[in-house]
Amino acid sequence: MKNQGTGTKASTKINKNNIRAFFIVLASLIGAIAAFVHIFFPKYSSEYLLLKDSLREGLITQELFNIKMEQLKESEKFIGFSNIRKFWFAIGKPITMLYYGFLLAYVTSYINDRTLKKAMYISSMILLLISIYFVTWTLWYRQDFPENLYYITIGVISVVSAFASYYLISHRNNLAIKIQYLVNFISKKIYTRYIADQDKKEFVNESLQLYKEKILDE
Repeated sequence: MKNQGTGTKASTKINKNNIRAFFIVLASLIGAIAAFVHIFFPKYSSEYLLLKDSLREGLITQELFNIKMEQLKESEKFIGFSNIRKFWFAIGKPITMLYYGFLLAYVTSYINDRTLKKAMYISSMILLLISIYFVTWTLWYRQDFPENLYYITIGVISVVSAFASYYLISHRNNLAIKIQYLVNFISKKIYTRYIADQDKKEFVNESLQLYKEKILDE
C-alpha cells in the first residue's frame, strides 16, 4: 500500500509538470505570435484603395479626395497610431519581450547556484523593464514620453546591467575556482592516496589522453 501511495504521488507530480510545461509552451507560442500580429492587417484599407481608384479614374476631384482622405485618416486612428497595423507593429515585439522576461524570471527560481540565480534574476528584470517601458510608450496617450524619462530609464538599465554583469563574472570566477580545486584534488590527493602504485602510470596516461581529447582539441 505504501509503494502504491508513493507511485500515485509521483504520477500526480509528473502530470502537474506536464500541464505546467504545456501551458509554458502555449504561452510561448502566443508570445512569439504577438510580434507578427501586424502582418494580419493590410497596409492600406479597402476604403483607401477605393478612394485612390476613384481619383485615378476621374470619378472624384482632387479636392474631394483630400477631404475624404482626412476623414478616413481620422476614422482609422487607433490608440494614437494612424491605423491598427502600426499599433500592433509597435506593441507586438514588446509583448513578446514581456512574456519571455516573465518566463526567464520563472525559470530562474529553479536555479540552485545563488550567484547565477541573482544574475539571471537581474537579467530578467532588465528584460521586463525594457518591455514594460515600450508597452507603456505604445499605450501612452501623449505623443511621446518626457525627455527626462528617457535619461532616467537609460540610467536605471545601465545600473541593473552592471549588477547583472558583476554576478555573471562572479559566478564564472567561482566556478573556475571550484573546477581548479576539483582538478587539484583528483590529480594530487586521489593519485597519492587511492591509486595503487602499479596503476599510477596508467592513471596518468589516461588523464593526459582525456585532457588532449576534451580540452586541447576543443
